[in-house]
Amino acid sequence: MAIKSDVLVVSYDSGGSGHCPAIWANDKVHALESLGKRITLVTSHASDLTSSENVRVLKVPSVSFADFRFEYSKARSNSQASLLLTLFWPVALVLGSIFDLGFRVLAGTLSQGRYSWVLLATPMIIALKLKNPSAVLFATGGASSGPVSAVLASMFSKHKPVVEFQDPFIGSMMEMRTLASRVMLGLERFIVRHSRKIVFVTLQASTDAQERNKSFFGKIEHIYPGSRTFAVSNMSPKKSAFKTGIVQILHMGTLYGSRNLNLFFEALDSLYARRKDLKGKVLVSNMGAVILPELPEYLLRKDFQHLEQLEREPAVQRAALADILLLVQHTDERSAETIPYKTYDYLNLNKPILALSNSLELSQIIGETGGFFAQNSSVVAIAESLERAINLCLSGASTAASGPRFHLGEQVSRALNL
Repeated sequence: MAIKSDVLVVSYDSGGSGHCPAIWANDKVHALESLGKRITLVTSHASDLTSSENVRVLKVPSVSFADFRFEYSKARSNSQASLLLTLFWPVALVLGSIFDLGFRVLAGTLSQGRYSWVLLATPMIIALKLKNPSAVLFATGGASSGPVSAVLASMFSKHKPVVEFQDPFIGSMMEMRTLASRVMLGLERFIVRHSRKIVFVTLQASTDAQERNKSFFGKIEHIYPGSRTFAVSNMSPKKSAFKTGIVQILHMGTLYGSRNLNLFFEALDSLYARRKDLKGKVLVSNMGAVILPELPEYLLRKDFQHLEQLEREPAVQRAALADILLLVQHTDERSAETIPYKTYDYLNLNKPILALSNSLELSQIIGETGGFFAQNSSVVAIAESLERAINLCLSGASTAASGPRFHLGEQVSRALNL
């Protein structure tokens, strides 16, 4: 496909289902296409995306044997394992095994940064930039191999990339050996130095990065991303199919570790003890995996149901039938640095949101959009916010925002100065 791209998007992750980094990249491409831009996407063979009229998809394999096996497996499941990709097996087996061994020696484990992808992605991006030097270079979401590749390639061009980090490049919860930590700090400085702009998706993450890179303070900013909107179609089950008078509380996504419903159910039970009128009037659903030892206890509750994970659009349409959308974050420090991407899907639905977190930023966003927030480590605080949310639903009122809090296209335009 011979299109002259306006934007060259680099993201190891794209396509796929239920994989947040891939959904993130898809939304960016969708937004750019909606803005009338022509896009070339450089991604991995794990992606199931294919080229279209205004989007050219170029896939590059990783050299790492572990990563290549993952990509090849995905390509086969998507019926996209070409002969050329199959012929790459010997290279990945020999060179990739050496790469993996070296990384284990350095970091003590294999990285999810997919750094071996840089070895082949960088030459591809250089070639694309030489052919079309005016194209905006945008590395976004997913594994950190994307930003590294974009920055390395841009060293052969006058135009530096815009780099957007979905999660902090160096987070407070990262556990690394001393040598690996120094390497990551040096790599972050290298990316910041050689980029036109660095975008983080929370104020806390951008502030931390500015503190680590004081000489490049002005290059670093935060932009809340927004997400793609979906129309709720008539194909969704009718609300009347649900029991009348029941407050439907829905959480989308995986529950694991300290992101669980333990304190939430304690809070709900305390409400039942105090308010007999709520007995049998609340149904809590989780749509997604529950990787918790407490799952059998959850399933014994009459007010809990475990729903299977759906593809994103059907999941959003199912969420539109709920009365309250539940957002649960971990109780540790990572919640202060990140905002779950489903938050923006929730906001697009204009439903009351109940957020359990320790993030001041999230508290402000939820408060401004008519939702309810509680410190996720306090049963009392959760019970108070939960009762207010339930009372709102039982009254038939709604304080949800009249429209999306963050418009994806506008946020992308702001990031890229389009």
